[in-house]
Amino acid sequence: PSSSYLGSNIIAEQDVLSIEVYKNQDLTRSVQVDESGNIQFPLLSKVYAKGLTPIQLAKKIKQGLEKDFIVNPFVSVSIKGTNRNKFTIEGAVNKSGVYHVSSKTTILQAIARAGGLSRDADEHHATLLRRSPAGEVVRDTIDIAAIKRGQLQDFLLMKGDRIVIQKSIYNRVTVSGAVVKPGIFPLTEGI
Repeated sequence: PSSSYLGSNIIAEQDVLSIEVYKNQDLTRSVQVDESGNIQFPLLSKVYAKGLTPIQLAKKIKQGLEKDFIVNPFVSVSIKGTNRNKFTIEGAVNKSGVYHVSSKTTILQAIARAGGLSRDADEHHATLLRRSPAGEVVRDTIDIAAIKRGQLQDFLLMKGDRIVIQKSIYNRVTVSGAVVKPGIFPLTEGI
């Protein structure tokens, strides 16, 4: 669903909304969407907000207030804070962490935000962990090298996605014996 993509303006659980009712300071407030998708609003009690745009929610609140309480109210709603615009990237990248974004982000853009892949990254076996609508964590393998070459389409991240870039365990060479610096080194093109 489009509400799951990063940067979406669809209201989701845990979003903090700013609701203004023109010329009525008692009804102007910030509210948080609960786990069920509802907000608590004076005079209306619970209002289901999840999946609506701010404009749709403003219209819904306006209709509820007009019904019994206020003549022709002007209501505006905006998303003041959200937890949706986060993804995690970790492993063989230069800057692992949780990143906030305000627009739609692809896998390659996420890697760029993390400072790129480290030298020992396995570009063929990254893992994407994503929560399904049923709440289960789904694991998918991503071939970053194929995306870079244009063989696979770069796809959009969704809120809460976790990308794990694995270290390459196959593309290594061991140097030992009478050498200055013995060890295990990444096997790169041209060696």
